Amino acid sequence: MEISINGQDFIGGTPPLEVTFVDKLQIQKIAPLSGPLGGDTEVTLYGTGFASATPPETPVYVKFGTAEAQVLEKSEITDHYWNDEEYYNKLHFPKTMLRDTEANDMEMVDGTTMKKYIAAVSPDITRLYQYTTPDVAGLGGPVYIQVGEQVPINVTEHDPSVSGFNGPAQKNIEVAYQDSSNIEFYFYR
Repeated sequence: MEISINGQDFIGGTPPLEVTFVDKLQIQKIAPLSGPLGGDTEVTLYGTGFASATPPETPVYVKFGTAEAQVLEKSEITDHYWNDEEYYNKLHFPKTMLRDTEANDMEMVDGTTMKKYIAAVSPDITRLYQYTTPDVAGLGGPVYIQVGEQVPINVTEHDPSVSGFNGPAQKNIEVAYQDSSNIEFYFYR
């Protein structure tokens, strides 16, 4: 395969250029939609790209707002065929009552193939909501849930205890893709 950006200059050929296509990392629905400020709510993510990173062992992360990211355990990812009735029955809400809540969600069609991840756990965010009773501050609120990967960057090693001090090094940084979700998880007190 050869690739050209301008239609005249091509790259590839010998040795052949390898191109791998992967599903976009994207969250399409979550369940439940809310949980307590203290965290520990098991949240199921429905979406695409959770297991299609290249190379396959590349970790994928789940992030609730600005809280520390958690590694998405790829062994917990399963294939799933979307079913509206099954989803709304688990939420114990009729779809009509969730109109405002789902304003940012993608429209789903029964039978759509996607991935299902059941092991995301909402973080404890009580430290972000300091309050004293009867103060009403800290009632909670919505945060975006996003997924991302580690991105390698080149840096200079500044730690004198590490071999290669003052030399080039490659580090990885967590990146939550802003376009991976417009879905909010609501924390309550």
